Amino acid sequence: MTHQPRRNAGRRQAAIRELAARGAASYSATHFLIALGILTVVTPIVDRPPIGDLVAAAAFTLVAFTGALAVRSSRRALIVSIVLGGSALACAWLERGLPGTLWPPLEAILAAIFSAFIAAQMLLHVVRAERVQRETVCAGLATYMMLGVTWMFAYLVVDKLAPGSFAEFGTPVAELGDQQAFYLSFVTLTTTGYGDITPRSSTARTVAVLEAIAGSFFVMTILARLVSAYTRPGGIGGGGSTGSGA
Repeated sequence: MTHQPRRNAGRRQAAIRELAARGAASYSATHFLIALGILTVVTPIVDRPPIGDLVAAAAFTLVAFTGALAVRSSRRALIVSIVLGGSALACAWLERGLPGTLWPPLEAILAAIFSAFIAAQMLLHVVRAERVQRETVCAGLATYMMLGVTWMFAYLVVDKLAPGSFAEFGTPVAELGDQQAFYLSFVTLTTTGYGDITPRSSTARTVAVLEAIAGSFFVMTILARLVSAYTRPGGIGGGGSTGSGA
């Protein structure tokens, strides 16, 4: 009888350790994917000021918040995501409240770094997953979408550093808008390439080529990884999570 409380305490500690190892709960990856979906829907209206710009900033705030939750399994990853996300959001809202206060490329640079970090953390979760679960699938989809978001900000950085780096129907664009950058990023990521918005400078073309390679590499490798985990004996899981952070 005297050992029963110790055994119960040991079980509780083991359960806590298991939860920590498994990372964010399944709803975190699901909510993160939903937030990315909202950002995708909102982005086409960002060129309709002033409400559209504020709504887009609010959507990215939601993405940043849910993204931080999705990688909270590691304390270090959580701290880094909070610092990067907080910095990006602070710049975004400051620029909207006091336009022209910051160095023009700063907001896009911080947002790109944050997006790349979250994408990397979600990718680690997919790679390390031993079973294909709902969270694994959501993490895979979210990683793919975050690649597009990361390159969207990368295009904005290139454009702000070198205006005229992109053209629309052959005419140089004086300033690439968020909607244009988002559209260009995802048609490049999916290798659709309609050709209406194109990179003009060598830097812009290099960034576009890197995104096309990343998109193709992700589909080939991660899809194969998920299929491998799915077909492995015992590789089909339920709705639990297996961890999403380093």
